[in-house]
Amino acid sequence: KGRSIYFDFFDPKWPHIQYLYWPAALSKSLLVHMLAGWLAIVTTGIAITVIGGVVSPRKDRGKYWPAIGGCLYIVFAPLMPGGNIGHLEVYANLFTAAGLAALALGISIQKSTGKGLLEIAGAIAIGFGAGIRPNLLIPIVICLTLLLGLKNRLRIDR
Repeated sequence: KGRSIYFDFFDPKWPHIQYLYWPAALSKSLLVHMLAGWLAIVTTGIAITVIGGVVSPRKDRGKYWPAIGGCLYIVFAPLMPGGNIGHLEVYANLFTAAGLAALALGISIQKSTGKGLLEIAGAIAIGFGAGIRPNLLIPIVICLTLLLGLKNRLRIDR
């Protein structure tokens, strides 16, 4: 009987989760699913690097510390339970980190026509991340509070 994760299971999910597994289902290949998971991990590492680059103090912006944080995520995320097979946490982390990166860039850019689009895209991505894993709401609120608290120190003239 066709059961839906949105309606039939204890931990209800938003309907967009089913589309995350669509490419693997269409190709009928676990390899496609694993490659999508690895791509999500690498993209999350890049987003972590962007966030670190934006929130680091101005004197340290050219340093390599943000990249080390992103690389550590790429190395250790597959070691999490389900991390190497593209479990939901991988996609939730991707949407959350990409959304926070877009918001950090949107907040930090003073003069740009794409500022509003970055902030809207970031908010939508964070919403998708919270829709996948609602337990990310507390870290998201903490990160957003920190970003808004650092708002005046993040300004980049572009």
